[in-house]
Amino acid sequence: ATWLLLVVVAYPFMLIASQTDAAMLDVQFNMENATFEVLVSGKTWLENGILRAYVNNQQYTAKNMTRTGAFTTNISDHIGNAQVSTVTWLAGNIPINTSLYNYGNGIYVFEQYLPEGAPHTRASSPTIPGGFDLDPGIYPPVISFPSFVNGAETNKSGNFGYMGWQNRFAPEFSSNHNPDFNQAIDRSLKGLSGGPIVLFNTSTTERDFSDVLIVSPASNYMNAVNTPRLSKAWDMALINMFSAPRNELLLCAYQSQCWSTNVDSNGYEFRRIEGFQPTQDQIAEAEKSTGMKNISTTLFDYWSSTEGNIVTTATSPPDSSYCPNKDACFPQGVVFNVSIVNGTVPLELFVNPTTKHHATLVSNFTKTWAMSNGYQSVGVIGYVYPCIDNCGTSTPPPSTWEIGVSSELESLPAEFSHKTLLVANKGVTNTLAYYGDIMQRMHGTKRITDDDVVVNYLGYWTDNGAYYYGDHYGHNISCCNETILTNTSKILHEMEVPIKYWQLDDWWYPGPPKIYVDCVDNWTLMEEYFPSGLTGLREELGVPFLLYVPFFCPGSIYEAQGFKFLTSVGDKSFQEPHPDDSQRFYEMLFAYGAKHGMVSFENDFMDFNMLSIAEFRQNYDWAKQWISGMNAAALLQKPQVPLQLCMSLPSYLLLSLTLNGVTNFRASDDYAGFDNLFIGTSSLLGFALGLRPSKDNFWTTRPDDVWGKSNPGRNCELNTIVAILSTGPVGIADKAGATNKTLIMRTCSTSGRLLQPDKPATSIDYSITTKSPMKLQIMNTFSNISNYHWHYSLSVDVVNSYTMHPTDFWPFLNSSSSVQGFVARYWHERRSTLALQCVNGSAAVTSGCIFPVSDANMPQVKNDRPVVVPAYDGKTYDLLTLFPIDKTTGWVLLGELDKYVSVSSKRFQEIAFTPSGISVKLSGSPGEDVSVTALQPTKTIQEAMEWTVITIKYSIPSTSIGNLRFS
Repeated sequence: ATWLLLVVVAYPFMLIASQTDAAMLDVQFNMENATFEVLVSGKTWLENGILRAYVNNQQYTAKNMTRTGAFTTNISDHIGNAQVSTVTWLAGNIPINTSLYNYGNGIYVFEQYLPEGAPHTRASSPTIPGGFDLDPGIYPPVISFPSFVNGAETNKSGNFGYMGWQNRFAPEFSSNHNPDFNQAIDRSLKGLSGGPIVLFNTSTTERDFSDVLIVSPASNYMNAVNTPRLSKAWDMALINMFSAPRNELLLCAYQSQCWSTNVDSNGYEFRRIEGFQPTQDQIAEAEKSTGMKNISTTLFDYWSSTEGNIVTTATSPPDSSYCPNKDACFPQGVVFNVSIVNGTVPLELFVNPTTKHHATLVSNFTKTWAMSNGYQSVGVIGYVYPCIDNCGTSTPPPSTWEIGVSSELESLPAEFSHKTLLVANKGVTNTLAYYGDIMQRMHGTKRITDDDVVVNYLGYWTDNGAYYYGDHYGHNISCCNETILTNTSKILHEMEVPIKYWQLDDWWYPGPPKIYVDCVDNWTLMEEYFPSGLTGLREELGVPFLLYVPFFCPGSIYEAQGFKFLTSVGDKSFQEPHPDDSQRFYEMLFAYGAKHGMVSFENDFMDFNMLSIAEFRQNYDWAKQWISGMNAAALLQKPQVPLQLCMSLPSYLLLSLTLNGVTNFRASDDYAGFDNLFIGTSSLLGFALGLRPSKDNFWTTRPDDVWGKSNPGRNCELNTIVAILSTGPVGIADKAGATNKTLIMRTCSTSGRLLQPDKPATSIDYSITTKSPMKLQIMNTFSNISNYHWHYSLSVDVVNSYTMHPTDFWPFLNSSSSVQGFVARYWHERRSTLALQCVNGSAAVTSGCIFPVSDANMPQVKNDRPVVVPAYDGKTYDLLTLFPIDKTTGWVLLGELDKYVSVSSKRFQEIAFTPSGISVKLSGSPGEDVSVTALQPTKTIQEAMEWTVITIKYSIPSTSIGNLRFS
């Protein structure tokens, strides 16, 4: 008893300070005009921008809308109880309500509501490129409420940082250690291709939890936009800067200055580019195609008599080879006398490498002229917006962040509502967890993840980078035919590698090539290579399928069967089911798949499917109806069919809150490329939304092969660790007989059950919020069993020593009152590629099995171990685990030290620390041998603190549930 008392009162391990009070969020809303301020912890972070609407083919702002009233109400919904403040307007004859919901607890929702809907809302009519190019949809919303400019106090201090997600695989973008919201956020809002925005205050002590504000769409996800309306030169803003008719526009250059004379104060003058004389027919064609009028008949550039023709690229800062004086470079094209008839028009920059002239062009005939006169396209560098505020004055409007639904939409229905959620708390990961809980409660999200074999068991994959990826061999499917696949399966079975499903990717069905891969003409195995068909192959493999579709072929057998489709633009057109026919089509497809052994479904190229089909962009809710039909059909199957979304925009991940069939999403690029390991930031969004991130398939060894110097076969162990820590699929893709069984069995039980943590491994806050140029690729996760947390930290290519901090972990290290502190263990021996051993009966600290963690002794991260295979591997890494010390007894459970996640809730169901030791309930396959390690305390703090390593080998009983005791 005396010994136990000493442990209790004298343990020196840290009691890390708990999370401070949540950041106080307050939105001050003016009931007179719907203006507002957003304050976090008493400081203004955001202020309202311009309230704007484009309805009935007319642009309105608060200045020319009619305020018709204001009122407050109280409501109750899935989030909680809220007070709602509403200001009502008329834009012409269209009623618009602008409301703010105050739920308390750092939660606010903005709503724009149209009781009668609105016709003719398509202010933006881009030419969708088709083929391999995508237009990201960076166009203004129909109604900009809320819209933000920088808050006064934050703008003065310059201490805003931000991050968000964009484009396929939902990669992160951020302030990149230059957290000036005013300079950077403008270029990071991605329209239809973006998602939530996370703002954080960098003025706090760098290792403290920063105040964090999340701004996110909360409805209409597929048509929602975050869009900049800019006044910065390098962002190519277009505003009216001097006396001219209303809505006349001029391209402004360099720090929001414009020139009304030929020579400015810095000695630059407009120079006419010779040889451009469009005809009246060409001008008429340009006005029709762009929605502009009064297009200038001459092109100009800027000229300096001292430096010659000043040119720049589309980058910022400019390319010094073009611009000797970077501070005096200007965009080289000027469009005069342009007024918007129909919204937003893209500007494309062309350069003549011989004359160094640049031209910014807005129509097909000007582009044709440029290319016939030696110009080359640099790409779209900005967009023309209509002037809506301060027109005809010398004062530009501020840069504005506008939120709503895309103005590519033709109309909005009656009772249209669009909501934007604002949530504040402390710490990036912690606030995302808070945000995600709110979003999932709002939509009643209950995913069928527990029933998904793909995210819970080991699989074999044939995706891009797999050894048997048919497309790699030039569509010579003899590489991967029935004989080869069944032989591979037989060898894996003989090796006792417990594969529970096979994934078939984009090469197994007939169809011509479209966007990178083949479209589906007929979702069947090609008989020439697979004479037994899907059912026969499934029987030979002995396990079910995860089957794949990217998109369908125009003229497919399914069109002939009477199903309706929508067709993408361009010469590589493909199809997706029409929203009206989506559920019926997928019910047919999934019934066919299930009949032939499918237990899960993957839909790829989600970004192309959204952005290349005009009807999805122009018709309200059509994209949602398409994928909702797929989800409904999946849930109607018996058993239900879980869904993976690949190459998803963030909007799909948000929409999946309403799609319980969606269990996981691809968070990495394809394994065939080199950039598919660090998924920590994309996983943050998945974690918040209750989705399992998927790292692509991988090899466990590198055999002699046909892949040359490409990525497959490199960093095999690191790929394995990333996959198991992701909580998503673990899919090996080895050559027959080349699987490293030792490596792969560190991820799963003998039944193939993946022994995962309880949260996807995500980037630590400090790697996002720090101003330091240090590159920190550190991802953390945890297991939670009986209110104890085991923390896992994977660091990659950290070359400078980094001291970990309590704020690097979530949940916070003292989140359980039963924990006194932690001990830590690296999975590998230091300076070695070998696994670290903890020998039964040894002294844990003295032998190097573990080391204590305290405020003064936090783990040091420096990835200086040798690479595993010097000829192929290029990454250095470490896996660190923190084990909780029971506060009452001093015992520690290390778990299965031959697994990367040594204490997984998929194995350990209950853990109880008792006066005599530890009692553990664990699961597995009957007869499975499990080796479990614990630490028994042997010394008090006065005696330098030590434990004895105890390892017990245990056989799982026939009931699949067993009880193990340490004493």
